[in-house]
Amino acid sequence: MLFLWLFLLSLIIWRLHVSYSHFSKVPYGIPWSPRGRFTPYLVTQIAGIWNIPSVMEKAYQDYGKKGSICVIALPFSRPEVLLPQSLIRWMTTQNDKILSPIPVQHEVVGAEYAFLNSAIRKDFAVYDILRVQLNRHLPRLIPRIAEELASSIDGTFGMDTEWNEVCVYALVRKVIARITVWLVLGGILSTDNELAENLSNFSSSVIPSAIALSLFPRFLQPVTSRLTSVFNHIYMNRALKILGPHIEKRIIAIENGLLEDLPQDDVLTWHIHEALRKKERRFEMADVVACRVFATVFAALESTTLTMTYALFNVCASHPSTQVWQALEEEALSFFPTNVDQTSLNDLNIADSVIKETLRLNTAIKALSVEVMQEDGLTIEDRMIHLPQGARMSVSGWGIHHDEDMYPNAYDFHPFRFVPLHKDEGIQDAQSLATPSENYIPFGIGKHSCPGRQFAAVVAKVFLAYLSVNYDMEEVHKKPCFMSLGHLPVPPSSEISEMPFASSSFILHHTWTVAHHTVQVHLCFLSRLPNMTSLSLADLVSRQLDQNPSKPTVIGIYGLPASGKSFILEALRKELGETEFTFFEGSEVISSLVPGGLDSFQKLQLTEKAKWRVKAINHLRDEVATSGRIAIVTGHLMFWSEVNDAPYAVYTLEDLKTFTHIIYLAPNEKTIASHIESDKKKKYRSYMADLTAKDWNYWQRDEFWTLRDLCRQHKILFISVNQPSLENVLPLVKHFKQLAPAGANLALVKKRLDEIVAMHDTKKLQTFLVFDGDRTLTAEDGGRLLVDEIDENGTGPCDSALRDLYSGPMGYSDEAFHQATLILEEECPDDMFEDRCDTVSAFIPLYTEFLTLLRRITQQKHIGAVVVTCGVGRLWTKILKHHGLSDKVKVIGGGRLSDGYYVTPGVKAAIVSHLRDVHDLYVLAFGDSPLDIPMLCEADKAFVVVGDEESRSSTMDAALSMAIQDGHLRARQILLPSKSSPRLDKDRLPVISLGDKKLVKSITERRKDLPPLKSFDATNKSAAKVLMSPMRDAAVSGPALREAHANVGRYLAIEYVSKIIGLEEYTIPHVQGHKTIGHRLRNEAKTSIVAQMRDGEPMAFGISDVFPQAMFIHASGAEDLEMHHVQGQSNVILVDSVVNSGKSVIEFIKRAARLEPNIDITVVAGVVQSEAVAKGHLFEKVMRRHDAGLIALRLSGNRFTGTKTTDTGNRLFNTTHLA
Repeated sequence: MLFLWLFLLSLIIWRLHVSYSHFSKVPYGIPWSPRGRFTPYLVTQIAGIWNIPSVMEKAYQDYGKKGSICVIALPFSRPEVLLPQSLIRWMTTQNDKILSPIPVQHEVVGAEYAFLNSAIRKDFAVYDILRVQLNRHLPRLIPRIAEELASSIDGTFGMDTEWNEVCVYALVRKVIARITVWLVLGGILSTDNELAENLSNFSSSVIPSAIALSLFPRFLQPVTSRLTSVFNHIYMNRALKILGPHIEKRIIAIENGLLEDLPQDDVLTWHIHEALRKKERRFEMADVVACRVFATVFAALESTTLTMTYALFNVCASHPSTQVWQALEEEALSFFPTNVDQTSLNDLNIADSVIKETLRLNTAIKALSVEVMQEDGLTIEDRMIHLPQGARMSVSGWGIHHDEDMYPNAYDFHPFRFVPLHKDEGIQDAQSLATPSENYIPFGIGKHSCPGRQFAAVVAKVFLAYLSVNYDMEEVHKKPCFMSLGHLPVPPSSEISEMPFASSSFILHHTWTVAHHTVQVHLCFLSRLPNMTSLSLADLVSRQLDQNPSKPTVIGIYGLPASGKSFILEALRKELGETEFTFFEGSEVISSLVPGGLDSFQKLQLTEKAKWRVKAINHLRDEVATSGRIAIVTGHLMFWSEVNDAPYAVYTLEDLKTFTHIIYLAPNEKTIASHIESDKKKKYRSYMADLTAKDWNYWQRDEFWTLRDLCRQHKILFISVNQPSLENVLPLVKHFKQLAPAGANLALVKKRLDEIVAMHDTKKLQTFLVFDGDRTLTAEDGGRLLVDEIDENGTGPCDSALRDLYSGPMGYSDEAFHQATLILEEECPDDMFEDRCDTVSAFIPLYTEFLTLLRRITQQKHIGAVVVTCGVGRLWTKILKHHGLSDKVKVIGGGRLSDGYYVTPGVKAAIVSHLRDVHDLYVLAFGDSPLDIPMLCEADKAFVVVGDEESRSSTMDAALSMAIQDGHLRARQILLPSKSSPRLDKDRLPVISLGDKKLVKSITERRKDLPPLKSFDATNKSAAKVLMSPMRDAAVSGPALREAHANVGRYLAIEYVSKIIGLEEYTIPHVQGHKTIGHRLRNEAKTSIVAQMRDGEPMAFGISDVFPQAMFIHASGAEDLEMHHVQGQSNVILVDSVVNSGKSVIEFIKRAARLEPNIDITVVAGVVQSEAVAKGHLFEKVMRRHDAGLIALRLSGNRFTGTKTTDTGNRLFNTTHLA
């Protein structure tokens, strides 16, 4: 009984509370839905907790659809005045100071208590940033969004080989969470799984805590919120442990103008800039920005996750006759092989319709609500109804979206419902699903529409497209239902998916169990998209500098029929002649081989045609290989099928093995139609006159992207020409010819390097500094900024093309760097390129430390400097010019055909070697990324520039560690800015500063002249004559010859090695019983004898007999000499039987010096070619550079090099019969 009285008392108190706070805001005389005042209001609120759609539906049918106004009671909220659809435009065009949705939205999420800073409830920054900054940058971010989504989907859905149980909603949420965190916080923090998990958990706790809070009277909420929001605050505090210091660090960096060290394309950075611009209070700025970040994550994550889950459920439940998944797949296949951008997103009409229908059927916004903000209230003019400040009005989105008069069969899912809009009305809006109207308001409408709807549209469409491309789905007829708790949809959390992997694909077998319904879905992963390739140090170090010289150069001229291929071929023939080139019409080659010619070929079955095409391309390839000329061949990738009314492929695998370059002619459809009309003689083109412009566009686009991807996979250089003419094609052919011979690219680079060196006083020149450009001399990535500038000015998806290039099959191969030049040439004409370089270069500052150093060395005649970049050379020339350095510091870099060459990691290394070995200069190299490691390995001194942790190369640590561990690299690191965290550890990579005067002095000081070569030989000595006789005797081989070599080793060790290295005294027992002084090699126990296998082994054993304490090492190549062989050693003796050019010995010298810089090196050989030790020879230079000593039994002027039966190794080990 006491409990009953307490309940009645509570009910009275509640009635008085809501009567004052809620009913006072509702004008008298407006009818309620349902009718009544007290009990119906309470009953409706309770009913709305479990089924708010029915409340909205009834109010809409009884009043809104009839043009009337009513009052509705919503759960966990105050009453709202429901307006008819005719007043939507009036309501949504009011100024935010009159009507605003933000107070309603903040109440729904409990903003006053959901966040750590209550000021967020009055804050409009989140909406402003999304509306202005996000929508401004979104088109440029689309390729990166697609890449992140693809990576996240692959990683989340997994590739397990066994069946696994998975929760579909959880998988979708994980993917959306990752892309949301990536957008809001940037790339670095998005990989922090702990942070992402806490942000996701916070987001999911917001609405439940707000609902719990609304159960209490407002005057109790400051107290009760501590209980209801406890999980919000737990997850926020956990996230802030990671996020807080990062935000403060970024604020400080922006305050100090260190913009180059920060990512610029994330919501966090935009919020900080805005807060500083508005001069918000500094002491609480980090906390406020953090709250805005949390709010943004919540806004983006929850609605997008629900939308995608609903969409997958709806597609699964569609009737098989709709074939919606197949339709999505077919559409998406023409999307993902392309550059994913705003334009290609337009073509996803089916995906657009599926998601738009999902939002209509399962709209998250049941009612579009606003609150009166104006102090004196607002009057609905045509109804003469006045609403006081704080009153709320809304429009029933649910009712409109389920109105049978607007949407027939409104409660059914029709995936193609909105497709006719695209086909019949020609709508080409990139985000049509995000474009609201008075009949479609899932995102709101007008001033009050969702500011992040464009982002949500991009994510949803790309998500669905990627799934349909990579998974096959078995459709079903039933789907699970989402329950709702007030405003909160509760997804079915018990759905289960099992994932097996079979052959080259894995199958996801989903079982969703909700409300006694079981749904089975089969998803099959298909490897249609190329996998990302990683950059390995081994690939970089051993990268070949040129194409396979055995493969003849074959340039393909491709394009649709009537695109001008034959015309271009004949024009090239007349211009270039047939001395160095040979020209083929692909169809004529086939005609010459097939009995009966082309007419007979056209009558064959497709399989027979394919066989003749293979024979034709093989015949062509053999002829070109025999002639040694460059071939230019017209070809077809696809033809149009009159039966299927679609293009089909006709290329063969042999085509892809043959072509080295392809030029694709891509005129517009008007040009093609004109060519067809003027060339009616070709009968096989007759059907083509019936094709529409849409057919031409579809065919050309399909052919272009297919061919481009095939070229990437087979390392064929590819470029398209939109205006086919001799003027545009001829420079490409000449460029390909120039770089066709083996070694041509490197030769051109070296020629440019020699020109740069010649600009100095070579008699005084001693030192050369070689710098990488981007991220080394500056914190900026100039190439990235240039591509962004090109893309923003509408020249095409250049950024996506380059990103796809290096992450695709070409990886970081030489062909990839050459292809990058072709992409820039294709996407940006010369005049525009110069303009963009001017714009970008003006905003790229050099590090102050490097600027000071460069200005200092330009005043020194004995020092030179060059910037070598794998990026855009022209851009770096302009950057240096802006800093007044271009006269003294030159640039080697590609990016345009006019440069004549391209730069690769291998080319960078060759530049350093050329400066060091040919020009005899002391070389210092500076770089920051794995692409620079080959260059750093070749330098006399190497410096790794280490930037801010967020922007620097994420793969450099692993590459550095490998290079150092393998003994290829010994370097020091320069931290810029100085507060940057160092790479690896200070033992492996010591930290230095460019502000260190000793370092600067060591770089800029004049170097001592290299000492003369320390060389000893016994050529004219009697002992040598005796010892060399059995070595030269053809009758001596096997053990006897090995003993002769050992005797030479003993002699040279005693006579000369002891002289070059020196001796040390030690105490020995005398035969007379007392101690006396003996002598042995200086630091004999710290000496390594390296036998260069196999010829050097016998002589090395002889030396070892004389120096028994020395370590003995067998080495077939320089890489066999490892750190533990020389670390801590004082001497290394390199032994070979014969030194001709000294090439192999040079590698051993460099390797030993790199592993142990202070070690003394001595080379011992039986015979050394006199030319090798002549002044200026590379071997002589390397010996002097490393102050190495040379000992030979004799010097020889005879250039004869033994082979087969005369090879020293074969004679030593009796293997002449195997030669």
